[in-house]
Amino acid sequence: MSDRGRLHFVNDLEMISFLWRHLSPKHETRTLTLIKHTEIIDRMEKAAGQHTSWRLSEDSLRPLFEELLANHEVRESIAASVSCLHFSVEEDQEAGWLVELIPLKIERGGPSTTKSFAASTPVLKEHLDLLLCLLSSTVDQSDPFSATRLLSSIAPSVLPGLRKRAASTKPPLNLVQALLSYSMTARIHEAGQEDEILSQSVDLLKRFDEAIDEMHEKMHEFEDCNRTISSMLIAATKFLMTTEKYQNDGTSIRKAQSLIQQQLKQLIANQKTMEAAVKCRNEEAPEFLTRRDRVARALLDRFTALDISGETAADIAMTPAFKTPQVAEVIVEKEIEETPIDLELTPTRMEEKREHKWFISSSTPTPKTDNKQPRSSSIYEELLDEEKENMGPFKKVLEIEDATTENAGKKEGPRTPLGEQTTPVRARPAGLRVRSSNENRPVFGEKKNEENKPKRRSKGAEGEAKKSKPLAPNQTSLTRFFGKA
Repeated sequence: MSDRGRLHFVNDLEMISFLWRHLSPKHETRTLTLIKHTEIIDRMEKAAGQHTSWRLSEDSLRPLFEELLANHEVRESIAASVSCLHFSVEEDQEAGWLVELIPLKIERGGPSTTKSFAASTPVLKEHLDLLLCLLSSTVDQSDPFSATRLLSSIAPSVLPGLRKRAASTKPPLNLVQALLSYSMTARIHEAGQEDEILSQSVDLLKRFDEAIDEMHEKMHEFEDCNRTISSMLIAATKFLMTTEKYQNDGTSIRKAQSLIQQQLKQLIANQKTMEAAVKCRNEEAPEFLTRRDRVARALLDRFTALDISGETAADIAMTPAFKTPQVAEVIVEKEIEETPIDLELTPTRMEEKREHKWFISSSTPTPKTDNKQPRSSSIYEELLDEEKENMGPFKKVLEIEDATTENAGKKEGPRTPLGEQTTPVRARPAGLRVRSSNENRPVFGEKKNEENKPKRRSKGAEGEAKKSKPLAPNQTSLTRFFGKA
């Protein structure tokens, strides 16, 4: 059978995405993503504060087609235009729902491109994905997933700084825009030192910016699609070989470049066949949009459908792209393990702390007083040795008061500990003389017994006592009281 009117696809996903980009009422520029990568992409978008409008998810294609073909006239028009086409699909049989909506002539089999790429080594798959990431960053700068996969391989340390830079702008930038903005600022001002980690990779980021500019210029330099995209892939290969990680992988990178270029011939043929048979329904397509742009997008869709980015996308979860490791906590735990505490040699807090009855606070434990035990000791005995030494004359007063109280034989209740008493002991006023215990006169503060009170004199005797004796010769009133000088 002649290849005229035949389109070749590796699986149903590539065929459905190709038809949608050609039949969509609006120009579809979103990046195709797989269902298996949804969890990683959701976490990436949440960390960077980015909306989901940049991606065309695999599971969103069926609702989009059902909405489009709900209009009977549109369905009939599309069915008539694709009736002359033959679709050759190598693998998968997942387009049954689309065949029910519009009749498609699908043939299964042919050379298995999927199996040949699946048999590639992990290193070759990684190089294929990195070259396509650079191509995607040139075709669509709103694709953060490709930029994240690329940077997680060549410079994973810059991802947290770029994420913060992208989220801090208003409106927020995507990862590619934040990277290009930083490298442009560093190039103009010869600076870029505000972020220590980014400044360490500023030379690499500048070369990335220059590679994207070069690829973008080559995209519009030639009219031929094959020559244009091949020159773009050469520029991507050159940049990848300048990185420290891949500078010795030139052979494998060039092989990956050759495998990508081999797919261009078939993709260009698909685009020409589709344009000749079915009128493009993109009403809002920009005027500068050319066949080169559509072929470049079809190339990215094919390798997405082949799941070349599987290994690289899985590695994103292991990089510090959107999380900071808690290094400090690990160090603290290690120090605790290496320095065990000997509880037997460590004194308790109560043994180190000396209780003092004169300084009681809300945090000081107060010992309970047993009221049943007799308290025959005096206040002087309850004091500490250093307090006794500083008592001075007040010491003797306390002894006298305690002895007098015991001799009186009065019953007293249990004494209140000095630290808990409500009425503090008043100190002796300055200048007050303290009498010894063998004197008969009452001591200051002591109750006077009725027996020691002097008897009151009668009025007659009192009058006689008031009479003063006459002065002796050579005696004055002063010498009478103070004596002779």
